[in-house]
Amino acid sequence: MKFNTNKQFAFQKIFILAVCTVVILPFLALLFRAIFGLDSDPSVWIHVTRNVIPNILSNTFSLALYTSLFSILMGTYSAWLVTLSDFKYKKILHICSILPLIYPLYVMSFIYVGLFEYSAPTMTFFRNEWGINLKQFIDIKSVTSISLIFSLCLHPYVYLLLKQAFEGQGDHLFKVSRSLGYTKVESFLKITLPLAKPWIFGSLAIILMETLADFGGVSVFNFDTFTTAIYESWTGMFSFITATKLSAILIFFALLVLGAEAKLTSKQKFFIKSKSGFVAPFELSQLFKSMALIWLLLLIVTTIFIPSYQLFSWCKDNLDLQSLLNNYPYFYNTVRLAFITALVTTIVTTLLASSSRFLKSVNWERLTKLTTLGYAIPGSIIAVAVFGLFTKIKISLGDFINQNSFLYFILVVGLMTRFLSISYKNIFSSFKRISPNLDKAAALLAKPSVIIFKIHIPLIKSGIISGFLMVLIEVMKEMPMTLMLRPFGKDTLSVKIYEFTSEGDWERAAIPALLIVLAGFISIVIMTVVEKIGSKTK
Repeated sequence: MKFNTNKQFAFQKIFILAVCTVVILPFLALLFRAIFGLDSDPSVWIHVTRNVIPNILSNTFSLALYTSLFSILMGTYSAWLVTLSDFKYKKILHICSILPLIYPLYVMSFIYVGLFEYSAPTMTFFRNEWGINLKQFIDIKSVTSISLIFSLCLHPYVYLLLKQAFEGQGDHLFKVSRSLGYTKVESFLKITLPLAKPWIFGSLAIILMETLADFGGVSVFNFDTFTTAIYESWTGMFSFITATKLSAILIFFALLVLGAEAKLTSKQKFFIKSKSGFVAPFELSQLFKSMALIWLLLLIVTTIFIPSYQLFSWCKDNLDLQSLLNNYPYFYNTVRLAFITALVTTIVTTLLASSSRFLKSVNWERLTKLTTLGYAIPGSIIAVAVFGLFTKIKISLGDFINQNSFLYFILVVGLMTRFLSISYKNIFSSFKRISPNLDKAAALLAKPSVIIFKIHIPLIKSGIISGFLMVLIEVMKEMPMTLMLRPFGKDTLSVKIYEFTSEGDWERAAIPALLIVLAGFISIVIMTVVEKIGSKTK
């Protein structure tokens, strides 16, 4: 691999290499330690290989499989109804299909566990009043139930990507296939769906990554997976080496998913056209209208009514001035951490995207994209990786660094590594809208730094704000890394939710959960307004 090594744009090259080092080196150190590190108590790893790994392998893969299947089916059906049918309430369905994004997996999980566990008021009412034991029909902690609940939160990723794919195809290919004798169903199955494969595989990769990375949700269900085993190895068995070895195995599976997605879509080129003149080809019969309406009502009940009602009903008995004051420090810590991380991440990604644009080199662009692989790695693994590397560096430098400041620093670095991809995609896509001719003209009159601050940033400010808000939301919801790396006295809302749900105290967990959901909802509204303003100014 050859890089352009002339002295022009030296800062940009050094910056890309520096960010690459910060992001990649912890994982290389983790893999090295997992392979060559010596455990002070080898019996721990022997116990894990014999008794833990077979169980977590089965649980992790069954959960990933069922969640992917349910999410694809739910997201595809909603996208089909909204884009390709004449369903009367498609605007309401669109809103109901994206609102679940405001709920973290662990919040949706403890809501349903609190609603359907054996001692829950719902289950008790059916037993006492009607003599019906719903436990025989609804096992809320089975892998099928967990997958369905996860799918309620994750299917919007499938919906949004497939909606974009279906709209981008237009209706001309559909009309051509109909003229060749295909029925509408055959046209959809043989033309529309195959053309949407990149979006399907992309959404499937997101679902798999989110499922593999989840810690809070499976912890609520006491369902052991790799992420819970990593946390337990570190904090319960006090074996950091065992945690690194389990992390290395999970990294392998995560990269396998990424590689499979890239392989399946690498040789396929799909070009989308505008939506102008698009006419929904499917006219629903009365039966299908009824099915669509039932699906809409199910979404409203399961993703909006039940979660909202349950959270507010738990909160109303505990929501007073004192409880708000008790949760204020955790809310402040959450917002502070999210703001600092989002700000650092946005600055880094803006400089990365602009550096890649200035260098105009395929190799430098590949190196830049390498820094965004952190989103494919579960948060618990990133926590183990950055802690292992930076602790070694801290020991070699001496003890003059305050432990709390050190933990806060590596926590921000870890969160930046995890969510760099989200911000980068927003900002990089905004850069794509700027004509290269503008750069050529500006280069005659100004230095790169002036071009970035005076020309690029004003033109891509909507993408910067969107990227900032998306990282802000994700950091506020993030649990495993914050739980494992937080400094003493810096508990966040997600940490308190974990502590309360671990004890089955759903009522006390409801207030911090409601604060996270409301903050996410407000951020999404702001992001939507910013995007609309940005589209009007283009």
